[in-house]
Amino acid sequence: MKRLIFLSVLFCFFLAACGSQSTDPEQAEVIIVPTAAAVAEVPTLPPPVIESTQAVETPTEAPTEATADVESDEQENVEEDAETDVEEETASNEEVVPEEPTPDLSIEPAVNITNIGDKSGKAGELLVVAGRAARRTDQRLEASLVTLDGRVLLTQAIDDLDFGAWEASIPLPETFSGQARLVTTVWNADETSAASDTLLVNIEADTSQVRYLQLDKPGPESISAAGYYLFFDGFAQKPVDFVVTIAVKVDDCQTIVSRQRFPMNGSGNWRGFVQVPEDVRGEACAIAWFGEEGSADRREAQYLIDVISKEEGAGTVIGWPKEGSEISAGETVFFQGVALNATDGKLDIQVRLADGSVAAGNIVDVQQFGYWEAELLMPVDLQGEVQVTADGGTGADVILLTAK
Repeated sequence: MKRLIFLSVLFCFFLAACGSQSTDPEQAEVIIVPTAAAVAEVPTLPPPVIESTQAVETPTEAPTEATADVESDEQENVEEDAETDVEEETASNEEVVPEEPTPDLSIEPAVNITNIGDKSGKAGELLVVAGRAARRTDQRLEASLVTLDGRVLLTQAIDDLDFGAWEASIPLPETFSGQARLVTTVWNADETSAASDTLLVNIEADTSQVRYLQLDKPGPESISAAGYYLFFDGFAQKPVDFVVTIAVKVDDCQTIVSRQRFPMNGSGNWRGFVQVPEDVRGEACAIAWFGEEGSADRREAQYLIDVISKEEGAGTVIGWPKEGSEISAGETVFFQGVALNATDGKLDIQVRLADGSVAAGNIVDVQQFGYWEAELLMPVDLQGEVQVTADGGTGADVILLTAK
């Protein structure tokens, strides 16, 4: 046993002596250690493909120069697409202006009013007129109400109906009565007239107004001759400054050739005379008014008249009393008027009852410019409707009065 222990110690000593030797490679003894047999080379298999819903992170490599260029191009494309989207969105927000239709130049502009004859209405009410028209898309259709002396009272656009027909409701002004012209016009874009038609309109004064002017004579069928008086009468409600002016105009009613201005005591019937110059012929206008032109209180009435020569003048006009007036039994009634080319310068005036008997009468002289007047005493028992006849030998005038 002791021997075994001694050998073990001796062996350990030997090992310690070996470990304390120098590590210098030139002095160190090379110890050859037997190597194990080479391990057989085993071929490697690709790793199995594992299906998974999780994304597999792939290590990224630093981009090469080519890759950087590609990414730069892609960024520019994205920016261009963004700019295009902004431009498209801006364009979509802009209002789209429709193109103007090209006018059909083959259309021949035309317009007509299909109402036959004169058209009448009351001031302040609507006048309905109709007609037909042809116009291009660059033209417009309008209706205007124009005084005889050319002042435009109102203008209204007209919309076409089916197949070229049109209809318009024209408000008649409260400040005007008598005759006016309704003019329908196809206007070009440069404000020149392409076609027009005219209708003469008769406007009745609105006697329910606080202020109005009514012209009863002369009317469209009144007698007028050069060198003679022309008789005017009517009714004025609240005339401005209590003055009424009457006149005759020629040259398309642009030039005043006769005028008379007379005062009134207030509202009521009015009458007056103007002399028609001897050189006037043809169409003219008889006009009455009060108030300044263009003012809110202006009231005016107009009628067309036809002036014949002095030699052609014929007929008689009873100017006063007015048709339908009341007279009093037992009183003297004043009469006046105009007689054209009276035979021997005389006029016969008679007041007749319903049975034809003469209640009063006289023969009077016709004065210069055809003026005449008479005063007749009415019977005390005169009642009811009576007929007054005035005859200058070239034509008579007849009116009806009521005796009370």
